[in-house]
Amino acid sequence: MSIATPKVEGILFKAYINGEWTEWKTGGSIIDGKGQDIQAIKIKLSGELAEQCDVYYRTHNRHFGWLGWTGNGNAAGTKDINSAIEGYQIQLVKKDSTIDGITNDTKEYCRENITTTTIYYKGYENPNIHYKIGNGKWTSVPGIKMEESSQIEGFPYVITIDLGEETELTACFNDGNGNWDSDNKKNYMFGVGEYTYSDGSITKLN
Repeated sequence: MSIATPKVEGILFKAYINGEWTEWKTGGSIIDGKGQDIQAIKIKLSGELAEQCDVYYRTHNRHFGWLGWTGNGNAAGTKDINSAIEGYQIQLVKKDSTIDGITNDTKEYCRENITTTTIYYKGYENPNIHYKIGNGKWTSVPGIKMEESSQIEGFPYVITIDLGEETELTACFNDGNGNWDSDNKKNYMFGVGEYTYSDGSITKLN
């Protein structure tokens, strides 16, 4: 896996690959993982650009989606949990300025624990999953549409849900046309990790 960095003078990048951080590289470089996943990045400014601006960035990681914004040399992404960067966004902000979704809070944002539930599903065509995380609120009916998948034979749909600080997901399924599978209104329970689900049967994969 490799990522290309924007060609901007005064911007520096490093990446977390196979348990180690690379050396800082200048803008316009290719960060090459040499077949290994790039799990996290750090970005900082130098020279005149550092005097005038702050740099903020976030990553899109496998299983998690978009993570929170961080900046100015702090780590963004994941560490040691097999969750590669699939994309990233950068914002250059004039010092003492803010924009929507980004503040001058530059704490590190790097996940080190898997707190997601992935469900591979067989049942309804084009199914929705209606769920709540921990003791939180249920999604609006009919829930969230599951994505098509070919990762596990016989299970054509999948969804990954970030549990945040929780460890349990309560869920049921429907076809969007009033037909529900809710274990006779008792619903189904999933923990952290990967599962297959079909006809009331839940199997944990990891």
